[in-house]
Amino acid sequence: MSSNKPIMVGVGFGDITSRLPLPASVRSTVKETFTRSQGAAKQGDDRAQLILGIAHEYGIHVDRDDSAAAYWYTQAANNGNLDAYCPLSLMYWQGRGVSADKHEAIAIIRSASKAGHPSARLFNAHMTIGSKCAAKDTQQAMDWLVLAAEDGLVTAQYLLGLLCSGQRGMPEDYIEAVRWYHMAASYGYGLAMNNLGALLEKGVVIPPEPELAVRWYREAARMNAEGAQCNLGRCYLHGTGVTQDRQRAIAWYRSAAAQGEECAQWRLVELGVSV
Repeated sequence: MSSNKPIMVGVGFGDITSRLPLPASVRSTVKETFTRSQGAAKQGDDRAQLILGIAHEYGIHVDRDDSAAAYWYTQAANNGNLDAYCPLSLMYWQGRGVSADKHEAIAIIRSASKAGHPSARLFNAHMTIGSKCAAKDTQQAMDWLVLAAEDGLVTAQYLLGLLCSGQRGMPEDYIEAVRWYHMAASYGYGLAMNNLGALLEKGVVIPPEPELAVRWYREAARMNAEGAQCNLGRCYLHGTGVTQDRQRAIAWYRSAAAQGEECAQWRLVELGVSV
């Protein structure tokens, strides 16, 4: 019989190796303002310079050109535009359009962090952990995450939940983990919903509450969080917090397996049904 232990999802602290996804609203703004931004950028308008940086990085109205993007981000940053610091720092981190220099990347992002930019604080934490992964760096990253989380960034709240659960060598503090996960889950963050459910099911802070755990799993599963779908399948299979139902278990396992969740794929094999 398969294990009846909940899966916790620990995505979040890998190295940053790709471009940031560009929100549709930002893409639309760049499209609408690109033409008039060209002249304004040359006159030193930092917002227009940021627009040109985004346009060149993502190939909006112009061919994609990381060198040009880095140039305009630098101009915008030099003129005090804090929004330009994050993409410029990331270009130094990845060596796109400029020579790779992680020390410069961290210096840039920390300048914006100290100026109070929420997203910069989040990236600062990522880069601090990604640079050395030493315990003192993890604690420093946690300090930046707290500031970002208090600014309302749900990703930071989720990552704090991970660290308080003992990731990256941090001491376990499940009361704080539950608090941060609940905060992010309340804003609809699927990964936090799943992990909150797992801690409630395990009963690490209070006696186990499998019914409440299933409610969080179900909310996350409806948002296509594959870990939660796998957990929900397991709960239905074993009758944990719900009435035992093999067919519903299989259905949720298949949903998770279709998204590449290996645990769900193995469970289906164990159950002797097709993936």
